[in-house]
Amino acid sequence: MTQIKTIVAISTSPGVGGIGVIRISGPQSRKVLKRLWRNRRVPVDNFATHRIYLGKIVNPSTEEFLDNCLCVWMRAPHSYTGEDVIEIQGHGSPLLMEKILSAALEAGAILALPGEFTKRAYLNGKIDLAQAEAVADVISASSEAGLAQAKEHLTGRFSKRISEFRSELVRLRAFVEASVDFPEEDIEMIQKEGILNRLSPIQVALTELLSTYHEGRLHREGVRTILVGRPNAGKSSLLNALLGSNRAIVHHVPGTTRDVIEEGCLLGGYVFRLFDTAGLRKTTDEVESIGVARSEELIENADLILWVIDASSPLSKEDVDYLSKLDFSKTLLCLNKIDLGIVWNPESFLLNKKEKEMLSPISALRGDGLKELQNSMVNWVKRQSSREAGGMRITKLRHKEALGKSLQALGAATNALQQRIPVELVALHLRKAHEALGEITGSDIDEELLDTIFSEFCIGK
Repeated sequence: MTQIKTIVAISTSPGVGGIGVIRISGPQSRKVLKRLWRNRRVPVDNFATHRIYLGKIVNPSTEEFLDNCLCVWMRAPHSYTGEDVIEIQGHGSPLLMEKILSAALEAGAILALPGEFTKRAYLNGKIDLAQAEAVADVISASSEAGLAQAKEHLTGRFSKRISEFRSELVRLRAFVEASVDFPEEDIEMIQKEGILNRLSPIQVALTELLSTYHEGRLHREGVRTILVGRPNAGKSSLLNALLGSNRAIVHHVPGTTRDVIEEGCLLGGYVFRLFDTAGLRKTTDEVESIGVARSEELIENADLILWVIDASSPLSKEDVDYLSKLDFSKTLLCLNKIDLGIVWNPESFLLNKKEKEMLSPISALRGDGLKELQNSMVNWVKRQSSREAGGMRITKLRHKEALGKSLQALGAATNALQQRIPVELVALHLRKAHEALGEITGSDIDEELLDTIFSEFCIGK
């Protein structure tokens, strides 16, 4: 602990603001501030913890006045990182912030790495790894749903649930491993069925939690929404209408859009990542063919498909071919150009009742039916909501993989118990399940993965 360096970074967002904050954390925090602080009435040594003081911040080598600032010292362990922390609050000029940062570096601090403050909070036991990841999600949240989800993880509710599973597995491991150490007492044979009964509810609960990943990812990353259809069906016009701005070029000549255009919009508290794609048709144009191939690839990976159909013209054979391959569980059919009259008849294509409910007559040009389409998009996301796992959702691929590994190990343990395989293997599988869950909260995790996780944070957090 004596080798811990004192770190510093600008903790407010880049750009001009009314206030800017410099954060310093580490054993030499007060020593660093002493070299910058000028207020004879209240020297740094007289600071009371968690109280704000007004004074001048200067360059320690030139005594150049930098800013009138508010400073607060938070004594360890009662701080965000669990270390001595100093926060300097000055005017939010980027140039001024850089000058104060440089002064702090000259005074003995070193520049913090991305996420290093939060990493220290984790290492000092202030938060676990799942909560640390939630910090980044709170900062980057772009929708109400994503923010609510991130805050729930930040409170530790998700971590507490994982800890409950781990605690039960610890008890089962202790019992199974005892039967390895004392085979003469035949504990294994007496309690096999009891262990199986206790494993089953854990498997069910973890399976339910794992099933929430899709919904959790939609809230965290946004809904990948692909606008597709044949050329000149009005995809770009619909993109512009949903965005409320002329983002894409609209022209009567088919095939105007050749590359993918991506923009985000907020509807009903959810972020929709809209992708305008090249029109789907067979073409000899090499560039357009590349665009069509990209469109087909995006369809495969889409969360939601807005299939735009020109309702003012008959359904083509290409339309029928593409529609017959659609996954209607994630598709809304947008019957566009209804202002020109509706020629396309839904009855001409074999749609069941549920698929017909996914139809949205619109005029992207005039805005007719746009509100109804937006409501359908929001309702689609809501239908993905799961009531499993107590309303809790997982949002990270890392969490999904860890739950998957734990379930696989529990399945192997169950199989071993049922087939009366040596109890040593049962103990091994239970240990693997326990360790996999520990990866989520950081109880069992290697340094390399830890560095990777925190490298995705912003500097200053």
